[in-house]
Amino acid sequence: FLDVIGKYPTLSEIADITVYNPGQYTASSNIKGVEDYARRLFIARYNARGKVSFWLVKESDNEVQVKVGRKKSGKGNIVSIDRRYLKPSIRTLSGIKHLNITKEHEYVITDIKALNRDAWNMAGLIDEVKLNEAIKDVNDAYRDKASKLIVARRARLTSPNVYWLAFYSENPVLFTTSPFLAVKLKDHDDALYKIAGLYLNSVITHLWILGYFVETQGAWGTLHAETLWGKLIIPEFSRINKEDLDYALKVFNDVSKANVQNLYKRISTSDPIQRKIDEAALRLLGLYDWINKLDIIYNAVKCELNALQKILNEGQKDDERRKRRNIESDEEDEVKHIRRLDEFF
Repeated sequence: FLDVIGKYPTLSEIADITVYNPGQYTASSNIKGVEDYARRLFIARYNARGKVSFWLVKESDNEVQVKVGRKKSGKGNIVSIDRRYLKPSIRTLSGIKHLNITKEHEYVITDIKALNRDAWNMAGLIDEVKLNEAIKDVNDAYRDKASKLIVARRARLTSPNVYWLAFYSENPVLFTTSPFLAVKLKDHDDALYKIAGLYLNSVITHLWILGYFVETQGAWGTLHAETLWGKLIIPEFSRINKEDLDYALKVFNDVSKANVQNLYKRISTSDPIQRKIDEAALRLLGLYDWINKLDIIYNAVKCELNALQKILNEGQKDDERRKRRNIESDEEDEVKHIRRLDEFF
């Protein structure tokens, strides 16, 4: 296994892996608060957390309707934004069920003309100087950093809401670096972006991730650009025979818009869709003999994921115990205080 894949290039050799922290690219560092404004320009469609000012309601050929407000549920003002003032984006991997997010991506606002002043104020983006600087930053970032292939940077590998760790889009999408990184292939062939996206969701890639991701707490961890994704062994696409490339592309077309189980379940149950992805990945690597040994790999990955989940569960239990101890300690202090007061009456 290692003898074969050891001769292949790493992802950083065939692609540029880029980061983007909104408000920190070309925005003036002399203007405080631009980062907050830039992050709020990203419209949320999926299970977004953090600073959200706009939620996608529905879209048509010419415009996108959004709810203005920090919460997805409840009342809020609905406004329409002309598509001319939007660019494709992605801000969370939680809840995205398709590998191919073409026409399912989120959006980022790239022009102050997208909304009137009242709507900007409702969104909490009141300072026009900060707003213009933030819009300039995301526009420049989209021009220089947006990509058709996006990979996870922060993830809980056993989450029921995580379905993929890499996403493809026909149109380049902008991203934020807390959850994502962009992969920009040096060969811009669209078919290779699809095949690479398929491979980056294979169990072979997951093996690599489990060996190199930085654990935060159990299955929660960081997938760094340089130490993990950049050193990932990748097939040498220019030397793969046409039959195997065509097979991988067919598998991509078959699974990229399919409704799938979450990543953890797919690997734990040897899911047929995951198996198709992994057979294609092994063919790309020339590891044909391992196609019949996939269950061995699944078992190894499943055991590791289960161990990480157990660590996460124990950590959460410890957190709860600490909270309970703190509450009990506060209650005891309060009782002692009352008893001391009672001594004076």
